[in-house]
Amino acid sequence: MKIDRDILLEKVTLAMNQTGPGGVWRRGLRYGLTLLTAEAEQLSQAILMKEAYLSMNAEELGILSKNRRFAECHSGQRAFVIGNGPSIARQDISWLEGEVTFAVNGFWKHSIVEVWEPTYFSLTDKLFYDGSEGSDDFFSSLRLKIQKSTFFAPINGRKIISERGLLPSERTHYLALGGTLSKSPLENVDLERVIPDPHTVLQTNILIAMYMGCNPIVIIGADHDWMANVGEDLHFYDGKTVSQQPEASENPFKSNYLIMAEYVRALWLGYVKIRAIADQKGIKIYNATDGGCLDVFPRCEFSKLRN
Repeated sequence: MKIDRDILLEKVTLAMNQTGPGGVWRRGLRYGLTLLTAEAEQLSQAILMKEAYLSMNAEELGILSKNRRFAECHSGQRAFVIGNGPSIARQDISWLEGEVTFAVNGFWKHSIVEVWEPTYFSLTDKLFYDGSEGSDDFFSSLRLKIQKSTFFAPINGRKIISERGLLPSERTHYLALGGTLSKSPLENVDLERVIPDPHTVLQTNILIAMYMGCNPIVIIGADHDWMANVGEDLHFYDGKTVSQQPEASENPFKSNYLIMAEYVRALWLGYVKIRAIADQKGIKIYNATDGGCLDVFPRCEFSKLRN
């Protein structure tokens, strides 16, 4: 007999919420079901990541194997993971020249790239590879500004990157993303395999830095205050990251408070997952953002980190 999962869960929930002598038992049952649900979700995520890996062809696996060169390549070195929040405009980042730095998305719009370029530059959002005119213009401007950085892009964007020459092939490496970071059973980061898809590219860069052995890892520009500014695109630069991009401009997540709240919750759980992995490996992660809402990592003052 086929069991209707929703009806079953509804009946179990109603039973557990009843008051009476069996309240303690019901609370225990509720806790047990919560644990089982979490374990089932992690198993589901593990299966998704495994399926994603098995679905790749020999060429794609060979491309991923090239990421081996990055394993522990910055062992014990300090790294700065830079977000694009408005707070970056209030911080003097000129002294980061010579440091191991990770940038994302529209960072090329910062005037500092005339002085130094980030060591690594990640562009893993699928919206960058939609083939739109806005996307082409974005990459054209990026290539003019960023001529030394090593790029990380999603492997499922490789075809359009190659066909349109969006990124320099000799400096571009690919990541396989699958599942969801906040729900995954991830315990170790391996860029030669599928890694869980983070909720922001900033998290992707933290995972990459961990794979490279960076320690400590310092986060800046992670304002993460969207809940107080729903409907606004807030960066250190004016306007949208990619102009004339229909899907990005119509994204309901930027104007719907409930959708935003659900996203932020998942994002925070992703950071909790990252911190758990880092703690297990003895990697220190600090948040040196000027203000902002991210409270998963201990704070430190950015200016005091200058050598």
